[in-house]
Amino acid sequence: MKVAFVYPKKGGIFPRMPVNLSITPPLGIMYLAAVCRENKIDVSLIDLTFDRTWAAYEKRLKEQKPDVVGFTALSPFYDDVLTAVKITRKTAPNAKIIIGGPHATAQPLEVIKNDMIDIVVVGEAEQTIVPLLNALQNKTDLKEVKGIVFKRDGQVIQTEKPEYINLENLPFPAREMLPTAKKYFRQIPLFPSIPPVGFIIASRGCPFNCSFCQPMLREIFGNKVRFRSPQSVLQELDELVEKYHIKSLYFIDDNMTVNKKWLYEICDGIEKRNYGLIIGVQGKADTLTPEMAERFKRINCRYMSFGVESGNQRILDEIMGKHLTIAQIENAFKICEQNNILTCASLMIGSPGDTKETIMDTVKLLERIRPNFIDLHYTAPTPGSKMFNEVEFDDSHDDRWSAGAIKLDSITPEELTDLFFAIQLRYRQVKKRPPFNFMWDYFWGTMRYGYNFLSLSAQYAYFCLDNSVLVYRLLGKWVFSLKGKH
Repeated sequence: MKVAFVYPKKGGIFPRMPVNLSITPPLGIMYLAAVCRENKIDVSLIDLTFDRTWAAYEKRLKEQKPDVVGFTALSPFYDDVLTAVKITRKTAPNAKIIIGGPHATAQPLEVIKNDMIDIVVVGEAEQTIVPLLNALQNKTDLKEVKGIVFKRDGQVIQTEKPEYINLENLPFPAREMLPTAKKYFRQIPLFPSIPPVGFIIASRGCPFNCSFCQPMLREIFGNKVRFRSPQSVLQELDELVEKYHIKSLYFIDDNMTVNKKWLYEICDGIEKRNYGLIIGVQGKADTLTPEMAERFKRINCRYMSFGVESGNQRILDEIMGKHLTIAQIENAFKICEQNNILTCASLMIGSPGDTKETIMDTVKLLERIRPNFIDLHYTAPTPGSKMFNEVEFDDSHDDRWSAGAIKLDSITPEELTDLFFAIQLRYRQVKKRPPFNFMWDYFWGTMRYGYNFLSLSAQYAYFCLDNSVLVYRLLGKWVFSLKGKH
């Protein structure tokens, strides 16, 4: 039996630009491939991230002729998943179609209503995939497979959930099986990383109760954060350096700072290896301490991203359930500045209860913390989260990631769009300029890797220039308009 796992986010982040900027590789399907390979299952991976049309996917299906096609589904690109499913059903009509991932876990009974979808996997698929594939091959009763939803004789059947997987039992992601792996390593990385960039997941789960994610994250990963052993994380790092010659490393865990003892063991291992990597992490502002930042500095951690979300305390407390104060946010950014760590503030506007005044509080907070970067989005709660279940969506919108998708009493979609770009502009006026040696390392390190000078210079200007109102007007609106059309 031939199995193909598909990552169906077609066209990357900026589908009309000549390069893809800092796209995280699909580690999920690489984990699945590694598990299948361990169990002697004939498996291949199809990644549509760098494709511009659906013709390439159809061609691969015809060449590979898989018996089972599995898709990972995230809510932001679920439309792409459905398009790929239609093509699969047309091109490989006898193939079993399986949907997994966060969106499928959040809404399995909704997903299984699609007549072209045979099975939905709920939760962590590494635990389910081998028993499921064996059952399909041997034609045994699917009721015996834990963690799935399927249809039989017009009835929807949902089996019991399996226990959460022991992360120590997982093999490393099968990066060598991904046909597009070299493209990820060769992409122009976001400042301050230099290529090739490696990505690692060192833990799963989040202990916090933000209303836009929970309780859905606990449905997927459990009530507690599960940590891989430091030894396992460091062994995967060794593989990335020795096999793929990475120069930068990014931990894509939700919070690297929630377990100090575990984190320090990883830091000790990185420091002893002395690979000279540029490292980036994510964390929650109230968990960062000066001691932690000092350890980060010692391993050349140059970048840290925080979920700031809003500059209004009422929105943070009553709407988002962040259990985070404005003072703690300011303190975290101050600690990073003192240790020469670049910062990114992840922000959301258009939350329930947002007004022009609460959004202006976010602008004022930006002026005080002066992050090096921001990651700004319209509020789009995860399906199955507390906020998702409570808000009222505007049915006239094609998607839930655009201005006005959540109905607001005091702001029109047009006003919210104006505020979005006003925040971008104000950020470019107040942001901190990175240290010169960071910029030089990035520019020279990336040039040495063989990138076109013009492409690199455009991104260098876009992300690094201070007070860059001209860059914003000439390049920024063009880029964001492209994102809006995707």
